[in-house]
Amino acid sequence: ANVKLSQLQILSHQFKIATKLELFIGSTPEGDKPSYHKSRFKRLGYLSLDSNERSSWQARELKSVQVDAYGRFVKILVHKNHINKLNMYSQ
Repeated sequence: ANVKLSQLQILSHQFKIATKLELFIGSTPEGDKPSYHKSRFKRLGYLSLDSNERSSWQARELKSVQVDAYGRFVKILVHKNHINKLNMYSQ
């Protein structure tokens, strides 16, 4: 059964930081066996993360997103990383 997603919290690493995260919620048609690969995903939106340069890469960033969606799966698409002296190889 689908569940209601009302809030999503994401905590970013202090120097391995994505520039952008896209959020999706997915569900399978009623009566079908739940399957991530057969799910239809709806884009909920995106959030941008700070490069954290101002804190010399010491602080982590917590993002709280209010959502009003129903589904079985959450997909987070991670875009490229912020390049900094502690993460020169985009890990």
